[in-house]
Amino acid sequence: PIPAAELVLGDVVFLRSGDKVPADVRLFHVTDMKVDNSSITGESEAQERSLITAATNPLEASNLAFSGTTVVN
Repeated sequence: PIPAAELVLGDVVFLRSGDKVPADVRLFHVTDMKVDNSSITGESEAQERSLITAATNPLEASNLAFSGTTVVN
């Protein structure tokens, strides 16, 4: 594995259930993915991730996962 500190723009990150997201990432392929954003937003329920989003606020965008959050599904 590559340390998170060595990730650069354009790297592909493979995430599985239980993984901590190592950097802010844009999702290009997901299957039933949910992320625990409670460390950022305070929401206690896991948030579903998908490829399509209509959100203008990045924190509400379902096609992004943020550094330090955890993949729960």
